[in-house]
Amino acid sequence: MKDLFFELIQVAIGTRICLSHTPSADEWGELYVMAKKQSLVGVCFAGVQSLAINHKPSTINLPEVLYLQWMGMAAMIQQRNEVVNRQCVDFQKRLSADGFRSCIMKGQGVALYYNKALCNLRQSGDIDVWIDGDSKSVIEYVYRKTNHLDYDQKHIHYKVFEDTDVELHWQPVSLQSYFKNKYLNEYFDRMKATEFSFSRCDNAHFSFSTPSFNMVYLLLHIYNHYIYEGVGLRQLMDYYFVIVNGCEDYSPEETREVIRRIGLEKFAGAVIWVLSKVMGLGEKFFVWEPNVIEGTALLNEILQSGNMGKYGGELHMQDANAWQRLLLAYRRRVRMSEFDPLSPLWSFYNAVRIKLWKHRTSSNLAKISKDDDC
Repeated sequence: MKDLFFELIQVAIGTRICLSHTPSADEWGELYVMAKKQSLVGVCFAGVQSLAINHKPSTINLPEVLYLQWMGMAAMIQQRNEVVNRQCVDFQKRLSADGFRSCIMKGQGVALYYNKALCNLRQSGDIDVWIDGDSKSVIEYVYRKTNHLDYDQKHIHYKVFEDTDVELHWQPVSLQSYFKNKYLNEYFDRMKATEFSFSRCDNAHFSFSTPSFNMVYLLLHIYNHYIYEGVGLRQLMDYYFVIVNGCEDYSPEETREVIRRIGLEKFAGAVIWVLSKVMGLGEKFFVWEPNVIEGTALLNEILQSGNMGKYGGELHMQDANAWQRLLLAYRRRVRMSEFDPLSPLWSFYNAVRIKLWKHRTSSNLAKISKDDDC
């Protein structure tokens, strides 16, 4: 069944013309469930439409009720994208008025790399914004605006819209290793001039990330989700379209060097294998040599856990008890060590460092509150 699902994805994105066989009514039901699990309902509906127009016999067993339900979900996804796109424009204007340069990462920004027929069928999530400021300035900015704090070592939640979560990042993504994190921040600092340029607005009317940045950032984002939360095919599809439609605007050599320096070449090879297996990525786009062993493990986890790990899986237990969470933490460290053997050793150091940093930050914010009251 999974192979048929991969074929439907390939029809949707244009790497395949038709399915290998005509699905039964039950199989169509399973395909819809799989698309929903991976947050690909809208994109897969584009595949259904393509089959209905170009290979009508393939959809002869598709129940009308299911087709209408699928079409309704796709329409809702399109409407939601229109709303979130307007929110991106509005929010960047607010940040600019308050003196901050910024760019929209992943989400609505990466949807712009999709084919024209698919960009509004990508299921939207929250709004992630990379802002030109350090942790202190960004946290204080949000605190003065909302008097509310929910943050970690790289970003803070900012309640701006009632129906859409917003995260402000002073660091796009972080790693456990102090030295690799330092190198990564130096790389991001070099990218700021390009990433925060409003010449990147194009027809979206908001500034979004370049292919060069996304080739590194999205890979690390997928990696962190794989280790800590759960990763789905929607995130892999984002990477597929950046590789394919952004290939003229990034340097594979530079991307390979950055990933080599942070030790994730093996994971990068796993991602390439999944993209070739599921989406039909051509060899000319192989930035890394496909890693069959790690790629198979990654794909199995994706199919089990679904988007954001919401459906469980080996590394991501839902409603786990204390002992299960302990086992989960152990499994995560084992998985992490497979790609970066020294990363688990940094975990304790980072836990202590972040706790102390948060304590200092809270103390500073308390002083700000007293000064404001005066």
